[in-house]
Amino acid sequence: LWRRGTVVVCTSNRPPEDLYEGGINRGYFLPFLGLLRRYCVVCDMMSDFDYRRQATNIDYFMVGDDGAERGQDLFDSLRGGLECKEVVVSVGMNRNY
Repeated sequence: LWRRGTVVVCTSNRPPEDLYEGGINRGYFLPFLGLLRRYCVVCDMMSDFDYRRQATNIDYFMVGDDGAERGQDLFDSLRGGLECKEVVVSVGMNRNY
């Protein structure tokens, strides 16, 4: 994806090398961490404040009983009326999503 110009923007309260720390099968995740460091600029905000919650009054953390519906509503508003085609993606280890 990066070779095709895909831009990745993500936030975390942990540096990339600490992601999924202690997770089951973390070894499968480690190559991705190397790619993050290679292709992305990591910016340490050097703060205990969670800036992800400050930028907007929209709650992008889809939790609670209506989380799935709110997530779908957000997705629909962002796609700007474009048609979406459902596809199945194989992610390895006989798993498809």
